[in-house]
Amino acid sequence: MYSSSEGSSRESKRKKKIKKLKKRLNLKKRDIKIVLDSTINAYVNNDNKIYVNTGALDNLDLDELAFLLLHEESHIESGHVEKNERVRKEVASEVASELSGVWSSESGFLKKIFSSLIVGAAGVATCSVVSQAFELEADINAQKKLQEAGFGEEGGQKLFKRFNKGFSLSHPSVELRKNIIKK
Repeated sequence: MYSSSEGSSRESKRKKKIKKLKKRLNLKKRDIKIVLDSTINAYVNNDNKIYVNTGALDNLDLDELAFLLLHEESHIESGHVEKNERVRKEVASEVASELSGVWSSESGFLKKIFSSLIVGAAGVATCSVVSQAFELEADINAQKKLQEAGFGEEGGQKLFKRFNKGFSLSHPSVELRKNIIKK
């Protein structure tokens, strides 16, 4: 635990770090929100804001944090959130349509449960593959922009070394990601 003055000092340092990086990375107009969470992570939602955890702000060096922010910015610029949602809805609709013929003789509660499970599983599986492709694209774009902003090439590499156990199914393996941005 820390005192309120230590907490406000830490908060001030985090805000200064973001302000400095926004300027250097040409993200001045991007809304970046700080999330009180000790895990090293950042993400975007469909509101076109970048959310960065305090764990990332407190533990990453500037190169790593710059890569992380540029990676998330790439998701926004490329429309990945919207595209992923559109694919999920299209797959769910297609699978539901196919199931309607299969289940036409069945009725009731079980039909609804199994149909929901199958539609959901198909959506998750498809989105996982699509999401992995978007992650790699965001990594490549972030690496290019990192170098354009005058940061070292190793920001992404150092960041991925921290995650040697990998991410969820929506993300490619750490080894693949490290290799992609080396090129």
